[in-house]
Amino acid sequence: MPDPRLRRSRSLNRAPEPERRTPDAPSLILRLARGSYRIARRLVIATVGATVVLVGAVMFFTPGPAVVVIPLGLAILALEFVWARRLLRLFRVRARQAARAYRRGDHGYWRRWLWPR
Repeated sequence: MPDPRLRRSRSLNRAPEPERRTPDAPSLILRLARGSYRIARRLVIATVGATVVLVGAVMFFTPGPAVVVIPLGLAILALEFVWARRLLRLFRVRARQAARAYRRGDHGYWRRWLWPR
């Protein structure tokens, strides 16, 4: 038995066109667009964050607020990267420990932390 959708129309005496199905073209395009957006976002965050961290590293040897700029760069990197989030958390813990040591009068904390005996 022939397909009822392909029957000839009596009034026009011609065969109607079969239904065309597109294979989810919009969802494929959207998936590709989302993927490229994620890659571009990750690349921009990595570039900006690495640049800020490198500028902070240069500020260790030149005048500038390196102690402020490096955590700022790590915070930018932590938007996308887990390793930067962990490093930023370690930096926060060490800064709190140094602040407590300074408050109790131990001014050589950083020296001992950086160069342990």
